[in-house]
Amino acid sequence: MLEQQGAHPDDATFVAVLGACARLGALDAGRWVHACMGRTGRNAVDGVVGNVLLDMYAKCGAVEQAAEVFDAMARRDVYTYTSMISGLAAHGRGEDALALFADMRRAGVKPNKVTFLGVLSACCHAGFVEDGLQHFNAMAEVHGVVPGVEHYGCVVDMLGRAGRLDEAEELVTAMPVRPDAPIWGSLLSACRAHGHVERAERVMQRMAYDEEADAGGYVLMSNMYAREGRHGKAVRVRQQMRKSKVDKVPGCSLIEIDGVVHEFQAVPANSVGLTGDTSNFF
Repeated sequence: MLEQQGAHPDDATFVAVLGACARLGALDAGRWVHACMGRTGRNAVDGVVGNVLLDMYAKCGAVEQAAEVFDAMARRDVYTYTSMISGLAAHGRGEDALALFADMRRAGVKPNKVTFLGVLSACCHAGFVEDGLQHFNAMAEVHGVVPGVEHYGCVVDMLGRAGRLDEAEELVTAMPVRPDAPIWGSLLSACRAHGHVERAERVMQRMAYDEEADAGGYVLMSNMYAREGRHGKAVRVRQQMRKSKVDKVPGCSLIEIDGVVHEFQAVPANSVGLTGDTSNFF
């Protein structure tokens, strides 16, 4: 419509539209915008536009095209490297993400908090636990970046996936900031994956005490009891969830088909009615 009215898109227009494509996962639309940039003489992209274009491809899963944009950029700042590292990490290319982080350091570009989220995520999903711990410890000591709750969450998830639940729980206990629901959820998920029911009960009690217990925690705990054959406790957890009026937010997925983004939602897990006494279910 903009072009039909005789107006010409500028950098701000491209940044806004590419950002929307990234949030929606609208890869076809993003590619069309990229082609439009070429038609307007922007064959070489750098700066903010280049970073947003790279980020769009990475978030939409087109990692190779993101890498092409990255390689074509003459000027790369912390946002350029961070978008590429995060994209590689999110799509199972942990080794490539860590190699790029090493290149970033050699180039003299100072990483920020978001960069380390990508690095820790890469270590988490690739199973590089020791590398992840080294990078986490180096954040404040070497780079002057104070870890936030999101970084602690990545490390807890990483340790939990590796079965190192003692270390994960110790880290949560020693955190200088209050653990949030996702951190407790990561630890609870690890307990379920490795069959640590007693530890999971302790985690749920802490979550309830900190008022961080959410629907996901109740569902995980209920499923854990059911898998162990303790069906009475599984039912009581679901009853407690209903009594506390905890609603599970339906899961949501987006998929692009023929240029149109479609949204799908899952049925809430607590849609089955349960009644009865819910006291002392742990």
